[in-house]
Amino acid sequence: MSARDRLTTDRLVLRRWIDDDRAPFAELNADPEVMRYFPQTMTRDQSDAMVDRIELGFEENGFGLWAIEIEGRFAGFTGLNRTTFETPMGPHVEIGWRLATWAWGQGYASEAARYVLAEAFGSLGLTEVYSFTTETNAPSEAVMRRIGMTRRPDLDFDHPNTPGWWGAKHIVYRAQPMNTVDVPTCITMYLAAHDQRDAMTALAQFANNACVIDDGKTYEGISGVETFLRKAGSEYTYTRTLISAQEMTAERWRVTNRLEGNFPGGQVDLSYEFDLLDGLIARLVIAP
Repeated sequence: MSARDRLTTDRLVLRRWIDDDRAPFAELNADPEVMRYFPQTMTRDQSDAMVDRIELGFEENGFGLWAIEIEGRFAGFTGLNRTTFETPMGPHVEIGWRLATWAWGQGYASEAARYVLAEAFGSLGLTEVYSFTTETNAPSEAVMRRIGMTRRPDLDFDHPNTPGWWGAKHIVYRAQPMNTVDVPTCITMYLAAHDQRDAMTALAQFANNACVIDDGKTYEGISGVETFLRKAGSEYTYTRTLISAQEMTAERWRVTNRLEGNFPGGQVDLSYEFDLLDGLIARLVIAP
């Protein structure tokens, strides 16, 4: 079981660490704003020691926290790590991220994390990945939700390595590959039929008054949904890889797919949010 040393997304390069990363990483770790939800900032020696542990993790586990490069500039990390302290999850792999402030607010963390999850459930063959953060870290929690992870309040815990710290209480999210999640039949049937360009089978999964919102356009009713399905099935040629599925409520699901094909850009991760009614799709919203 071994991940690739280098991953590329539309805007990012995720790679193994080099010595030139150490100085900007130390600067990042010394920034109080970056470390706002950690007990303290890090010294240069502490930061360098973390790089050493990350690279050792790649050698021991076959995966780790990849350094992120944006237009040739080091921006932080996103990746996988085996948690070394006791938690309610038991032995597990977590996904995490840390970016410099200049890289905030542009979707980089979510973009990188989606690719890391695809690697985790693809070449690494993992069956679950967790993420956790202090309960007040709303920006990090938002990334967890955007990449399709599911909230697990039953697993929340007090971090054993930070007794007395105001942020010791941690919230937990989990991601699983779609084939291990009990996704409603209408969703799996729709996705499978759409892959086969079988518009009629896909259409049968929608309620009569359903609507689809895609690329800023709204398709209403069965005739509108049929128009969407035939257009989507003929405009471009592409393959679809399932990254994650999240049960948001009993009647709402979010599925993240990676499309690769002959459309502009060649590759994109899309969120498919399904609202269900009586076992059929009542509303589908597709967005980056």
